Amino acid sequence: MSCFKFGYTHINKCAGTSVHHWLAANNILPAYGSSGDHLVHSDAVLLSFDPKIVNIVTVRNPYNRIYSIFKQWEKNGWIKNDMKLPEFIRLLPECYEENNCGKIVGVYENWLGTPPDESPVGIRMIKPCSYWLKGLNKFKIFKLENLQTLQDFFINNDYNIEVDISTIRVLPTVTDGEGSYLHKFDQEEKDIIEKLFHSDFVNFGYEKDL
Repeated sequence: MSCFKFGYTHINKCAGTSVHHWLAANNILPAYGSSGDHLVHSDAVLLSFDPKIVNIVTVRNPYNRIYSIFKQWEKNGWIKNDMKLPEFIRLLPECYEENNCGKIVGVYENWLGTPPDESPVGIRMIKPCSYWLKGLNKFKIFKLENLQTLQDFFINNDYNIEVDISTIRVLPTVTDGEGSYLHKFDQEEKDIIEKLFHSDFVNFGYEKDL
């Protein structure tokens, strides 16, 4: 698999922008996927993938990812009525039930006519990483918490890496610069995240704060 062909699936708030910057800095071009892509791959799409292409994705600890989503939407002025984190978390189950983000996004109506795979406030954006990956066995999965393993994977397959992935920091996408945001949640909020993101805890080996 020397200098393998690969594609990269960009799940929001999972270091996708940083990964694309790192690839570009090392003059590495994926066979599919760009920084602006946020696509849920259906089974049909996955079956159409070239079997010689390695499908790479990065995932993230659910607590950190949902906090990062909140901060991004708050910074962009998308959150409804100056909503704070506790209310945001407590409304997530209703968003799941209604299959849209209208409960938490004040500008949701601006994107009502936008295809679900293109809307920056679409329901997929607050769904677990597992929701994005139809057919987990078709992906080579790396964790945001240890992107060095992604770099090592490329090096071990004969890619020339001159710019270390640890040096890439795309400031507009950085949350608060902390390693963990678990302390931002009370127990009720943790319980909600643990229930809604149960598949990610199971599929990717993240630990619940029980």
